[in-house]
Amino acid sequence: MSNKIKVTFSQPDENFENGNPYIHISNPNAAIDIRNQSNGNEIVIPMSKIKILFNYPLSKEVILEYQTLRSQGFTRSELARCICRGYQNIYSEEQDTINNSLNGSGSCEQYGIWGHNIDDLMLLGVEQKEGNLFALIVDS
Repeated sequence: MSNKIKVTFSQPDENFENGNPYIHISNPNAAIDIRNQSNGNEIVIPMSKIKILFNYPLSKEVILEYQTLRSQGFTRSELARCICRGYQNIYSEEQDTINNSLNGSGSCEQYGIWGHNIDDLMLLGVEQKEGNLFALIVDS
């Protein structure tokens, strides 16, 4: 049995003994979460194409596919950017379906986001489920 890939995130922070263990999903670059990643250029997923399962805080799971230009695979920082963009797109599309519904031209919410604004979400890690499919560890 092979070992599953698990990726964690952290950056220096005087409030946390071992660094800040998360990335603010809503605006990671403004908070310099990604640029300050410890070992940000380290290849953490040695695959050029992956699928990421987004399921929190969603009623309807979403799998998005990402591809890197690096033959060695995804770096920690690149992976974080992909995940943050994925969440930003999901929240934006959800808002668009709500707005269209209010205008009478749409039906219901696309992803069923519940309980949390994107500003609440923090990316802690990524775990390989099987093959090139990865699940997220997200907190709020």
